[in-house]
Amino acid sequence: MILEAPKQVQRAILILWASWAIGVVITAVSLVGKNGGMIWLFFGLAFWANGWLIHQASMRANWARIVILVLAATAFFGSIALFVPEEDSLWDIAEGVLLGGLELIACYWLFVGEGKRWYSKQTAEA
Repeated sequence: MILEAPKQVQRAILILWASWAIGVVITAVSLVGKNGGMIWLFFGLAFWANGWLIHQASMRANWARIVILVLAATAFFGSIALFVPEEDSLWDIAEGVLLGGLELIACYWLFVGEGKRWYSKQTAEA
């Protein structure tokens, strides 16, 4: 279905997947050597759910783009609000701001212009 989407939507979905992949790599690298299967399980399930949401958005599920927007905004503003200079490195906030910022840009593209029209056609066709 993504091939039928306008270029703006295709780029937004591509950015969401790129952000997802970068997040997986950064998280995996940060967890290497840590004992605790529950941590790996939690992050594995979280990334699986996020990937599933991106897939659903690419299949024109309007609810999925709304959930992605809420999660992206929460991650972006949460990484800023929860930053503690004494405990966190600048890399920690840069990671959250950059990945969250990319996701917010992608969400913007899903909610305006061609993205808005593409998702609204689904409800008109139903």
